[in-house]
Amino acid sequence: GLELTDPGFHFSVLSEFRARLVAGRAEHLLLDKMLEGFKHRGLVKARGKQRTDSTHVLAAVHDLNLMELVAETLRATLDDLAAVVPDWLRLISPPAWFERYGRRTEEYRLPKGQDKREAFALVVGEDGFLLLAALDGPGAPAAACAVHMVQTLRDVWRVHYARDAGRLRWRSSSELPPVAERVQSPYDPEAHFSMKRQLHWTGYKVHVTETCDDDRVQVITDVATCPSMRPDMTSTAG
Repeated sequence: GLELTDPGFHFSVLSEFRARLVAGRAEHLLLDKMLEGFKHRGLVKARGKQRTDSTHVLAAVHDLNLMELVAETLRATLDDLAAVVPDWLRLISPPAWFERYGRRTEEYRLPKGQDKREAFALVVGEDGFLLLAALDGPGAPAAACAVHMVQTLRDVWRVHYARDAGRLRWRSSSELPPVAERVQSPYDPEAHFSMKRQLHWTGYKVHVTETCDDDRVQVITDVATCPSMRPDMTSTAG
């Protein structure tokens, strides 16, 4: 309720207000209120010209290569399970897991050489399938199966691993689905790789629509965030 010139007003208040709007899915209430005011002042009109363009929204996650992705996905799943069902996890975890997944997976910690890296990927794959088998077993707690990261683990393993005659195999790059359809980070599964002209990023895409009549003030009339790989043309109708 403070005026912008009030000495008690601080810009950080706006960021807190914005966070509450987003958490309550009420962000459009503010924009709609502004648009009503624009209509009364004659700044927007029916059947006026509008234009829409999109730009990138970066995900707040690390860029991971494929080896980092699978190992970090398993580590993140174990981390979340440890917070929910620690006693059960200790029962089913081999001792090697505590060393292998005790800290964040990073490029410089991975084995050197392609053969050693592929061998490491297979070890991680077997560990992941061992965990999934335990989660699907009759003794798994319901709380463990409900952990959100478990589904992310299933999705990542389905994409990057295959079994041929019962033997585990690391999928080649040519077998993988388009990069825009794959999980890029276990911490934000909805963030995807995308490109627009010369720009490449992992995250989301925001579409901003504004009026563009020659004789009127240009004002924003709509803002919509969508998956990054969605083409602009599919969003203009809305």
